[in-house]
Amino acid sequence: NRRNITFINIDTGTKKFQQFDQNQNLKLELVYNNQKNVIEAKAQSFIGGKSILKTYTFSYEFDNYKNWTTCKVVENEKPVYIITRNITYYNN
Repeated sequence: NRRNITFINIDTGTKKFQQFDQNQNLKLELVYNNQKNVIEAKAQSFIGGKSILKTYTFSYEFDNYKNWTTCKVVENEKPVYIITRNITYYNN
């Protein structure tokens, strides 16, 4: 009775993680790129016996050190979030 499955695409380096509920319905799916950033997510819930699936896509902007500084989140083709982070680098 496995509830979590991970797939790895050897050619592209992408990784897909899937989590299932006790009835073996897909609960959560995350797709990571080869930099280990989430690029797609699917979340399924059931309300009153009806399945509700939300699909999210993520796009990133990176700094010179290859750390993301902006993440744009789109839900079902509509922009919903822009996450920004400031990273301070110190010289040794």
